[in-house]
Amino acid sequence: VTYDFNLYDGEWHHIIFTWENSEGEYQIYIDGNKIKSNKNKRVGYAIKQGILSLGQEQDSYGGNGGFDKNQCYRGNITGVNIWDQVLPDDDILALANKCPSGVGNVVSW
Repeated sequence: VTYDFNLYDGEWHHIIFTWENSEGEYQIYIDGNKIKSNKNKRVGYAIKQGILSLGQEQDSYGGNGGFDKNQCYRGNITGVNIWDQVLPDDDILALANKCPSGVGNVVSW
């Protein structure tokens, strides 16, 4: 899923991406507001174990890992959490507005 948005305003932003595999439905939220949703994205796909890479597009595997230093994210990232279920809209809004200490049950960083 790609989505082009500009958050270069000097402020911190809360970004959430959800995806569930039964219908392939995904949603993108910025600061608690749903900005994009769609279905049929990788229906039935199961995510296997592997390596999570943030802030860098990976073009290929092996060798240098397919990373291009000109395609990297430049900025700060904090509070990365991954759950094994899609959170309800109320929980997503609470995470965006109150920054509670909710931690993901798959990844919490």
